[in-house]
Amino acid sequence: MVLTDKNTPEAANRTVILAEDDPVTLTLAQKMLTEKGYEVIACKDGLEALEYFLQKPVPVVITDIYMPHLSGEELIEKLNQTAQKPVIVVISTEENVHFVLKILRQGVYDYLIKPLKRDEFVYKVDKAFELAHYRELCYHLAQEREILHAQKIDWERWKEILLHRESEKRELNLFQNIKASLSQAAGFGNLLALIPLIPLQSKKEDDFYKVRVDLVELLLDNADTARLALEKIDEISNAISANYDLRAISLEELYNFISRQIEDSEPWLQIKNQTISLAELPQQLAAKEVDVDLHYFELAFKELLLNSCKFSEENSDIKILLEVERDKLHISLISSPTVNKFKVRHIPSGYERHLFEPFFRMHAEVDERYKSLNYGLGLTMVERVLRKMHGSIIARNLREYARIGERALIRINFDIQFKVK
Repeated sequence: MVLTDKNTPEAANRTVILAEDDPVTLTLAQKMLTEKGYEVIACKDGLEALEYFLQKPVPVVITDIYMPHLSGEELIEKLNQTAQKPVIVVISTEENVHFVLKILRQGVYDYLIKPLKRDEFVYKVDKAFELAHYRELCYHLAQEREILHAQKIDWERWKEILLHRESEKRELNLFQNIKASLSQAAGFGNLLALIPLIPLQSKKEDDFYKVRVDLVELLLDNADTARLALEKIDEISNAISANYDLRAISLEELYNFISRQIEDSEPWLQIKNQTISLAELPQQLAAKEVDVDLHYFELAFKELLLNSCKFSEENSDIKILLEVERDKLHISLISSPTVNKFKVRHIPSGYERHLFEPFFRMHAEVDERYKSLNYGLGLTMVERVLRKMHGSIIARNLREYARIGERALIRINFDIQFKVK
């Protein structure tokens, strides 16, 4: 379920056109929707609805079938010919199965039989608006990809630059050296600073020191942090050097796998009262396949989810979409970013590549609530893992417009790509 807030386009544009020639049904349906926060444009026939839509397009149109001047069927046909095709919901007394199927084949999202049931009606309209917003997101994503293609800075070129600049062997040595250095230095400067305090802050009795409790607790805390750091670096080192067991899985299987990872991220979501919306997988994509190692994909995807939760606004909704374009699967994680160390919410121009470099951090502050390391290694690991699976990832700013003429809302889009079989 998508939870909206005042900063999201889906909250800003909750206008729906309702075409219904029966005044009783029109009044009742309008009341049901306005009580749920929707702005309803009530139209007494299809022609009036079409004229309004052509002047001011809205995300969702609800229409009866049998109306004067312009029937519901004619309205659907004309709406589907417009540049900004809305999500269409039909309400009718017609129950003939063949007729219902005929209408649904015209691209109608849903068909409800009158009299309307309040809960079902409102739920279907909610889902229609959710679909409309995902369509809008897909449109913006497609535009961003076209820009990438036109500027010739797509992932293939970026990957070539990386491969020429540093080999995987050098990267592996880098992480092994860091691990060795941290081990020899007991992990952190804090430990080195605390250990000399033991004789100064303690009382020596024969062969023992009577150490203050708070000092021991500090030592234990920092030792635990150092241990976690070494484990994380070891995890990254292993991920880079491991032999991957790639196997073909369907997009439906991958979609269900991602859904389970989202469920496991609930503790992170609760920290800032966030939600994650996973768009439905189009049925025509379910049987397509990609080659992945699910163990390492889980490692990378969980890191991306954690990153999105940590650096997204409170009460925001993180959106995940699976699309296929030009024989490539795109898994998009779209979030509403917090202000970073550059005093902006977007990725500064030229820094898109740096996000995946070891030890690069966009945010200076550390949020202890997530109990995670903040060395700037997480996205490095994600990129290297995906590369080992012949996949890729890019990060881009995504601009969304709630209404024409309004200032764009900036999102961050992490776009995972795999070749579709």
